[in-house]
Amino acid sequence: MIRSRNTKGIVAGALLLVAILALAASPVTATDLTYSGQKIVITQPGTYVLKNDISNSDHLICVEIAASNVVFDGGGHLIDGVKKEGSAGIYVHGPSAAISGVTIKNVRVKDWYYGIYIHETSSSVIEGATLSGNSFTGVVFFKNAVGNRIMGSTITGNQYGVIFSDGASGGIVTNNEIKGNELGLYLYLSDGATISGNQISQNLNTGIHLRVSGNGKIYNNHLNNNFNVKFGGEPFKANSWSVTPGTSLWSPANIMGGPRVGGNFWGRPSGDGFSQTEADSNDDGFIDSSLMIDDNNVDNYPLALYSGPTPSTTPTVTTTTAAPNQQTPYQSVTVPARIEAENYDNGGEGVAYHDVEPANLGIAGRVNEGVDVETAGGVTNVAYIRTGEWIEYTINVPAAGTYPTTFRVSSPNSGRTMGISVDGTPVATIPVPNTGSFTTYTNVVFPVALQSGTHTLKVTFQGDGQNFDWFEFGSAQISPTATTPATTTVIPTASVTQQAGQTPYNGPHTLPGTIQAEDFDNGGQNVAYWDSTVENKAKTADTAYRPSEYVDAETLDGVSNLAWVTNGEWTEYTVEVAASGAYTANFRVGSWANGRQVVLSVDGAPGCTITVPNTGSYTAYQTVSAPLSLPGGTHVIRLTFKGDGMNVDWFSVTGGPSPTSTTIATGSVTATVTQSTTTTVNPTVTTTPAGGQSPYRTHSVPVKIQAEDFDNGGEGVAYHDTTPENLGKASRLDQGVDLDPGGVVHIGYVQTGEWVEYTVNVPSGGTYPTSFRVGSWYPELGTRSIEFSVGGVPKGTVIVPITGSDTSYQVVTIPLALDAGTQSIRLTFKGARQNLDWFEIQSATTTIVPTGSTPATTTVIPTASVTQQAGQTPYNGPHTLPGTIQAEDFDNGGQNVAYWDSTVENKAKTADTAYRPSEYVDAETLDGVSNLAWVTNGEWTEYTVEVAASGAYTANFRVGSWANGRQVVLSVDGAPGCTITVPNTGSYTAYQTVSAPLSLPGGMHVIRLTFKGDGINVDWFSVTGGPSPTSTTIATGTTSHTTTATVTATATTTATTVTTTPDSAPPVRIEAEMFDEGQSGVAYRDYNPVNNVVNLGNWKNRDPTGVDLYSAGGVVYIGSIESFEWLHYTLTVPQEGDYTVSLRACSWGTSTNPYPENPSYDYQNRKIQLRVGTQTYPDYIVPNTGNSALFQTDSLSQKVHLTAGTHQIGIMFLGQNQNFDWMEFSLT
Repeated sequence: MIRSRNTKGIVAGALLLVAILALAASPVTATDLTYSGQKIVITQPGTYVLKNDISNSDHLICVEIAASNVVFDGGGHLIDGVKKEGSAGIYVHGPSAAISGVTIKNVRVKDWYYGIYIHETSSSVIEGATLSGNSFTGVVFFKNAVGNRIMGSTITGNQYGVIFSDGASGGIVTNNEIKGNELGLYLYLSDGATISGNQISQNLNTGIHLRVSGNGKIYNNHLNNNFNVKFGGEPFKANSWSVTPGTSLWSPANIMGGPRVGGNFWGRPSGDGFSQTEADSNDDGFIDSSLMIDDNNVDNYPLALYSGPTPSTTPTVTTTTAAPNQQTPYQSVTVPARIEAENYDNGGEGVAYHDVEPANLGIAGRVNEGVDVETAGGVTNVAYIRTGEWIEYTINVPAAGTYPTTFRVSSPNSGRTMGISVDGTPVATIPVPNTGSFTTYTNVVFPVALQSGTHTLKVTFQGDGQNFDWFEFGSAQISPTATTPATTTVIPTASVTQQAGQTPYNGPHTLPGTIQAEDFDNGGQNVAYWDSTVENKAKTADTAYRPSEYVDAETLDGVSNLAWVTNGEWTEYTVEVAASGAYTANFRVGSWANGRQVVLSVDGAPGCTITVPNTGSYTAYQTVSAPLSLPGGTHVIRLTFKGDGMNVDWFSVTGGPSPTSTTIATGSVTATVTQSTTTTVNPTVTTTPAGGQSPYRTHSVPVKIQAEDFDNGGEGVAYHDTTPENLGKASRLDQGVDLDPGGVVHIGYVQTGEWVEYTVNVPSGGTYPTSFRVGSWYPELGTRSIEFSVGGVPKGTVIVPITGSDTSYQVVTIPLALDAGTQSIRLTFKGARQNLDWFEIQSATTTIVPTGSTPATTTVIPTASVTQQAGQTPYNGPHTLPGTIQAEDFDNGGQNVAYWDSTVENKAKTADTAYRPSEYVDAETLDGVSNLAWVTNGEWTEYTVEVAASGAYTANFRVGSWANGRQVVLSVDGAPGCTITVPNTGSYTAYQTVSAPLSLPGGMHVIRLTFKGDGINVDWFSVTGGPSPTSTTIATGTTSHTTTATVTATATTTATTVTTTPDSAPPVRIEAEMFDEGQSGVAYRDYNPVNNVVNLGNWKNRDPTGVDLYSAGGVVYIGSIESFEWLHYTLTVPQEGDYTVSLRACSWGTSTNPYPENPSYDYQNRKIQLRVGTQTYPDYIVPNTGNSALFQTDSLSQKVHLTAGTHQIGIMFLGQNQNFDWMEFSLT
């Protein structure tokens, strides 16, 4: 949503600060950017790397980019704000004119109003970003921001995920995850977008909203939202929703795994989406019929849930026969020669190349082909590269030999590689250095062994975001007699011998012996090592080891080691091995994440692989070993690091010679290969048995368990997460659970049904108070909870309080009954937008001694204590049954012992109305009747009773409610008793008696009443009848109970207070435009980022909010309404009573929807939902008056009961094409 005040404010603030800085200080020009509390301003082209996290920044703008050709590399760091209205984590704009060529990558931006704001900027790129929790949008491209791309990014938990608005045409949105936002992707007045390869799912309102935006290409996306597509601005503009499938199979596969790219997958979370219910009768990966989205928008090839055959291998074409539709050289090449990357073979997709996008995104050459050839910085190259893409070249080799081959490459990312194969046989892996930008290139030289003749060379790319300019074969080192045995494949990934300029440092190192990791060879970048940055990050002389080198070697606490390791980096060591033989390699390593590895190779041949244990800290080390066979003599060992976040102290080789090694001639390459070339060792601290579950940490009760310390075992074993990757990326990156670092490391990005398990040791059976540090936000999503179960048996449910933001927490404590022994605890999340920090199982309050088994015919669901808890005693009791119990005479003992109440006060408050005012239970005396009131869903009360004899009885409840579907559940010592449905008596002072059969055991017991639903009053309950010989004694076992908590959100609003008048005074009318002050998501929610304001008279001060206010015929009203938009109002009520709430509204348009996947047409059943506090009332059905100015109040009224005091009133709209004028409260 681009709102006039916010947009002007952010621009004005930015320009002012730029002007001040220009006068008072030099611009930021350094490569390194270290945040120290001051806003970062970039005013010159160049590459800038952020070196630290930014937390809780309250700047209006945190990072400002005001120059073209800037690369901003976040280094994986967090830029965290405080959701200040109008603020931006990163703001890109021209100081006086439009700019271009800005790249923002590898950064996490969270808790701003705008995560990234791109203003009047063209041809820029956002890639590898994580944008989450921003109160307005993850990223917005605004006002003539033409030809911008966002790719390979995760956008989740924002109001809007991605916005293109006001002429942001030609945008490209590819291969992103846009999930769990209010609205996923929004385009307004922005034509020509390309949207493909995205996972757009679980967005609460709509996946893609196109408002006056057309001529786009939208295909190969996985859509799975309640509403996948909406349009605005009739007539809806046309877009293309599919491409014509090619003939090649799985080159590439579509986003659902089918054999060809076509249209989109149309799913819904409810499972009734078009692609989920329609047939694919021939298993070709496409639904049999096209999908008519509207008259101008058709998906001709909607994707299916593919279940057909899958390819066994990727076809490799080696023929050079010049025939139609066959692979032929684009250019005749005889080595030695230079080959430009764009001169790949003819043959097309799946034959001569594989490119994810069927279109040439670069459009610089061979425009009818799919390979993305661009010209940038004066260089024509292959660009827009994605993992798994490949290209092939036909080369003529005059003589066998080893050819030094130079590859001209660039990337602003680390860990990218190119795999080189000849005629289908891998021969080399080329590491692509981080050059800082796409237009900064470097040369990487590798030897490639070639036989004489004509060959097909394939280049396969691993890792998104790299460019390829050319490769060049030098003159060969001819070895005509050399042969490579057919049974042996040698893949060189290091120099066979030392490269030019490579010499030992403190060596050569004698083996057996120990090598300090920091004593890598001399020779520098791409010779003796490859590091992803061009500096030693330790920097200072007192901590850096070999500070002139790029390898990040540091000395800390007396230990020199390799640190700041990034995936794909490597170091080499020249060694002298005493004799050929079988040895043991030992590595002193540490990591604060799982799944990291160190791969050792010898002269390019595989040696061994070890898995680095998660030691929990960068200063904690363990020693891990693996078998290693070595040839005698001088050799080069390379250590290649797989994964970020590990430290290496030293490695050693121990043991003695073994005669079992075999020397294999490989052309000009000599390597020693043994029968077992790779051994993976998993230390016991984090070992997960294959297919099994094991503890990640040892937990013995009493214990506090961090949420991130769930068991090992993986998806479906130790946890279930709806996304395969860790979206938070705080730790345990190889696991799918989303561990987020915001504020504290916690489980975030939660979706309903996800779960985690923890193994705990319980010393003895008993009831254990258990605390959970949790939080949730977005109260309109309803109640969120966490179910606690042991071995599949539910033990209790924690109602997660609404804390107002994703960084606010509260601690909720409930008692849980646990048996002695090792237990597998599962926490299952119910509802999205909640976080879990930790839970703590404290010392037991009671100990349970088993006295017998539960009969097989009886199901016991423990929800209460078997006996009274410590401190629990009868009030006016024990109560004798048969007999009557006043509901307000619950036991003594207090919160979480004798009752649980959602508030920590008796709401009756005053001495003349409160009953037992020192307790939290809301017991009142009104009109001579004492009763329980203000009941909230999940609250419970307990009563100690003495039953005369076992038998069949009748339970009777004197109850009332002003809503439907409420229930009271009675349990006895935790075992089910009976359930009654509370009638809607129309008022809190009107009661009815409802009965149900109940079997009771004789003797002393505890009865619990649990309330299901808000808005119930209970006067008394009784037990009548007598013993029956057919009664059944219910055996009760160990128990727990359920608690709930309701907390008012802490987000700030300024109330527009309206006070009702008592008795016979006239009704109080609240005009629609009198909603509370406050930002989007707090005081209102509007899904249209343009505020349509027409002649508002004296209400001009409301126009910056984004709520769409119109004035027509003397009426100011809210229009341009979208489904799920809402407004908050604050109401002060001086007198408790029943009030009639009337609304004035209207709707118009067709009453039928011919297009099931396009709710933009669904104008029937438009409704308005009313909420008072947390109480939701039945929907108002808005009449279709056929005219946007013809309002009605008929049938738009209902009665609600309001207590004296201040209330928050919520209005939510369901359905489009409706207008809202006012609501009115009158005392009845």
